[in-house]
Amino acid sequence: VTLEDLYFGKTQRLSVQMPTSPNPRSAPSSKNVEVTIPKGSVNGERIKLSGEVDFSDDSHPGDLIFILSERPHPTFTRKEHDLAIKVTISLEEAINGMQKTIRHIDGTFLTLASAPVVITNGDVHVLPGYGMPKRNNVHEHGDLYVQYRVTLPKITDQTASRLTEDERQELGRLLSKLEGKPRSAPRPSKKANVKCMQKASVADFGRKSGRIQLEQDDDEEEQMPGSGFFPGGGGRSFFFSQGFGGGAGGSDDANVECNQM
Repeated sequence: VTLEDLYFGKTQRLSVQMPTSPNPRSAPSSKNVEVTIPKGSVNGERIKLSGEVDFSDDSHPGDLIFILSERPHPTFTRKEHDLAIKVTISLEEAINGMQKTIRHIDGTFLTLASAPVVITNGDVHVLPGYGMPKRNNVHEHGDLYVQYRVTLPKITDQTASRLTEDERQELGRLLSKLEGKPRSAPRPSKKANVKCMQKASVADFGRKSGRIQLEQDDDEEEQMPGSGFFPGGGGRSFFFSQGFGGGAGGSDDANVECNQM
């Protein structure tokens, strides 16, 4: 399933291969079922369809268990109720403030304005209430975390000559003066739907919004994704080269897993 499927919820009809029956003439080889994925569902969550496996007249119908397998998303990373996105900005934007328009997981466009501080590479800001819908209360959402990658200007011999030696010295002096100093918030565009973020920490991601609590049957053990989000020994980044959760997402042709109970 996609992250969008988990955000919006989804109902899908599937054809499921039935187990081998002792009486193959009377039992169908497959069965069409309807699976509903609730909003805010998580990777590894089980969806049970009770009594859907009935291949023998001598036994009680069995249950179908679907295990959600989330595909890695090209833009967003998820942990618990929260979403994270990586934004690349210039040095000038890091100093003077930035506005970036992104497409949210729900399809809307948001113009993000940085908090009124000088941004350094790896800094994190948060937009409360723009994460995933909470599993047990879909009217509440987690938070959207933004981590910055600050790029230095690409300087060539030609572009370097645009500044005199005195100008470069003055630029260096101003940059030194700005280190660690707060500044006024950037002036937003009147037409843009600007959402002002707050300063945040990597440690808040997937924690501050609360944990996901799933109701399980008494005879079932809770199965939640086991792979951690943060690299071993800490670290400042949300993102990995292998995608969310160390590659826990599923492939395109393996959305569900079925087992007879």
